[in-house]
Amino acid sequence: MFFAPRYKVSTWPLSSLPVVLIVSMATIAIEVVATTPSASAQADVAAARDYYLAEVDTGVQAQCLVCHKAGGVAPQAGARLVLGPDAGGNHAAFLTLLG
Repeated sequence: MFFAPRYKVSTWPLSSLPVVLIVSMATIAIEVVATTPSASAQADVAAARDYYLAEVDTGVQAQCLVCHKAGGVAPQAGARLVLGPDAGGNHAAFLTLLG
């Protein structure tokens, strides 16, 4: 009977290198994955940013900016998300918030 390996991605606490643990019934192998993003990952990031700029930020400007602007109600109440009139800056604020 063949058991497919299970994959678990985690991060060493003292390192920024992601580590992939490959566990099977017979062996345990640890492989360090390169931190350089692939071309497809970079394309995904660019596509997500383009989508945000084209489809999402208009609603953010109309609905969220009322409270989530600098000096607004949300930051004064402790919210970490502070937005502004710049769509690119708002995208970066979401990326920072979401990690």
